Amino acid sequence: MTIINNKRILCVLFIALIPGLSVFAQKELQHSRKGNRLYRDNNFPDAELSYRRSVDVNPEYSDAIFNLGTALYKQGKYDDALKSFESVQETDIERKKLASTYYNLGNTLFNSQKLEESIEAYKNSLRNDPGNLEAKYNLAYAQDLLK
Repeated sequence: MTIINNKRILCVLFIALIPGLSVFAQKELQHSRKGNRLYRDNNFPDAELSYRRSVDVNPEYSDAIFNLGTALYKQGKYDDALKSFESVQETDIERKKLASTYYNLGNTLFNSQKLEESIEAYKNSLRNDPGNLEAKYNLAYAQDLLK
């Protein structure tokens, strides 16, 4: 009898939590979309804030983390962008997006004068997307500069 009551209680609690999860998802998307609009308008500082709000709602939201990195990169905040791109790698993302993350990581490292690390990032980008011509070019360019 108590097992049935406990199952009912758990079921009611689970059903009660579902709408709350939807609100969080809506907030994370709302902040991220606002950040995208601001980014398109070249308003990178405000885009950064919107992406940060999205990440605050869901720290595993890889799109917002990636976009935060690009907004930071556009502002020349390479150390912060680097942290953002590195944290994207820890989330569950598709290979194409992982390739883009490594590519942006390579660009960030390159602009931070970290040539050896940028070369490795470009290689990782190409491992995930071998057809990325920009990554191939940047890899060759960084390798030439390192010589």
